[in-house]
Amino acid sequence: MRFCLPYIDQPPSFWKKLKTDYGEYIEEIYFPMSAHILPSGRPKQSNSYIFSFLENVDLPKSVLINPVVLPQSIEKTEDKILNELLMLSHNYGITRTTVSDLQLCKSIKTIFKK
Repeated sequence: MRFCLPYIDQPPSFWKKLKTDYGEYIEEIYFPMSAHILPSGRPKQSNSYIFSFLENVDLPKSVLINPVVLPQSIEKTEDKILNELLMLSHNYGITRTTVSDLQLCKSIKTIFKK
C-alpha cells in the first residue's frame, strides 16, 4: 500500500525524516496551487516552508488543482493555471498534478506535449 499525503507547512527536516522512516510507502506529497492563482478549498495555512520544500525535499510531489473552488469559470482561469504549472515544472521539476476538470486535463496534456 502506498499513500498520497497532503502538504503541511513544515521545515525540510520534517519531510526528510518522513522519507527516511516511511519513504517506501509514500507515493507523493500533494500541495495546493498558489492561492493567488486558485483557492485550494483547505483552510488557509502558512507558506513559510513551501519553497524550501519544493527545492530541497526529495519526495515525489504533485500539485492539486481543485476546480470545485474556482473563483471564475475555467475559461477565465485556465491560462493562469497553465502558466503556474509550467513554472512549477521548469523551476521545481513538478511533473504530477491532480485535476478533476476534463477541459483542464486536455489543456494540460496539450501544453506539456510541446
